[in-house]
Amino acid sequence: MATVRFSGELTNTITQNAKDLFKQRIEDAKANIPKDIADRVYERGLGQYQERFDALPSVFFRREDTMKMIKIGDIKCQIECKYSSGKKVFPIGEMPPETMIKFDGYSYMGGVALINTDGFWDDILDEVTAYQQAIDNLQSQRTAFVENVKKVIAAHATLAPALKMWPALWDLIPEDTKNRHKEIVERNKSVPTVDVDLGSLTAAVTFSKLTR
Repeated sequence: MATVRFSGELTNTITQNAKDLFKQRIEDAKANIPKDIADRVYERGLGQYQERFDALPSVFFRREDTMKMIKIGDIKCQIECKYSSGKKVFPIGEMPPETMIKFDGYSYMGGVALINTDGFWDDILDEVTAYQQAIDNLQSQRTAFVENVKKVIAAHATLAPALKMWPALWDLIPEDTKNRHKEIVERNKSVPTVDVDLGSLTAAVTFSKLTR
């Protein structure tokens, strides 16, 4: 029987499967937006004008159902969420300075920048920073995991000895390759070494299987 070699296609598939182990966790982290943050920002910045907004014709306003926060003070961010009560009104033209809000890129009404004078938005900044850090941490873990998987692959020309080194690699292999591997008559070969913490890689695969 033919030996299963690490072709470019197989390596790419395993690499993609390694990335996908973190996909749901990263999506969950991105969805874990600080509760009601768009409503709280709008209320703090524009709530004082609500009665006057309501008294004016709608032609004076734009209406948006989503806030896209792109900056707090000098800190760039990327957080987008809908208002819980539907569309909110924004005046056409420059925002009054006391709102501590401005539009960055007027063509996109949701492009909101918060002016953090005297720490006015510090609590919001803390929430957004924690939110983004959770995403960044998972993405860093994914990058490290994928790079170590690549090291395991690079240390071997064929699949069988790689599986002997790291059995959990099996969970990253496509089904057709698994079927081909099962047909192989294994030969005794020298086992190479690789500078990778295989236990941590196995733990990542196991964790992903437990949380599916």
